Amino acid sequence: RDANGRVQYCWQRQAPAMTNNAAEYAAVIFALQQLQKQGVKHIHVFTDSRLIVEQVQGQAATKSAHLREISQQLRLLVTAFSQVQFHHIPREQNRLADALANEAADGGFTCPTF
Repeated sequence: RDANGRVQYCWQRQAPAMTNNAAEYAAVIFALQQLQKQGVKHIHVFTDSRLIVEQVQGQAATKSAHLREISQQLRLLVTAFSQVQFHHIPREQNRLADALANEAADGGFTCPTF
């Protein structure tokens, strides 16, 4: 979304089976990779995954070896941007993302063209 709340980009891909936490990381990494291709330099990531926010900000340890690897990949990717800020928002305030995730899980979502 831009500063006025309009959706600017929408990407989708089919991911392999993974845990919920790994899927949250994979989604953020995928989005940042796509934004990097668009030349975006300043990003605010809004996620209902408190785990990602706290781990990326160094407030929580990453206990799983697999998640540590993914977390490190995300941290490295973040360095490619001028500014990336992570914000936790409750799922209730993230209804669009939650609805899109549910629709995608059911196999019925296709990104609109803008």
